[in-house]
Amino acid sequence: MADSDMAETNLENAVKLQARQYQLEILERAKTQNTIAYLETGVGKTLISVLLIKAKSAELRKELPNRKCTMFLVPSVNLVYQQSHVLRTHTNLEVGHYCGDMDVDNWVIEKWKVELERNQVFVMTAQIFLDNLRHSFMQMERVNLIVFDECHRAHGRHAYSQIMEGFYHTLERDKRPLIFGMTASPLSSADLALFPSDQRAPLQSY
Repeated sequence: MADSDMAETNLENAVKLQARQYQLEILERAKTQNTIAYLETGVGKTLISVLLIKAKSAELRKELPNRKCTMFLVPSVNLVYQQSHVLRTHTNLEVGHYCGDMDVDNWVIEKWKVELERNQVFVMTAQIFLDNLRHSFMQMERVNLIVFDECHRAHGRHAYSQIMEGFYHTLERDKRPLIFGMTASPLSSADLALFPSDQRAPLQSY
């Protein structure tokens, strides 16, 4: 086993040791079906997302053009920096972070191609991902997993809603990425409808 692989295995084992049983149960379900983790603030939703990203990372490690990427979407700039720091600390994946302060609105497709070649996980505000999909700078079918932080915001014309309605549900079922939503707030039936499981059953909520 290469040193980098050994380091990753040791890191993964250390992180799992920190996880509680309920987090591991949610993780196992989230590996195979769209899931919303409804947990109070401070009880470890982000840890579950880290373990899930690591569990699904084989597709992120392939050579281009077969490599996919993971999107970690957040509603605020502060969360961009916070969650990208967590991912860099607890994985050995290449993590890029993006927000309006970086003037990404003016980036051209060539710049995004460089980012896609360089990074495996992309932490960004949802509006940036939505804009990139609209401009074809990124493609939904090239994503293996989308994490929606504070997914209770997915209603009305919020970027979360527009991503799901305009680009997820319009994609062939076998090309859709896995969805993992995190929230500390109850979701309405309308919110849940945006995040159907592959079997079109209600999402499991915790």
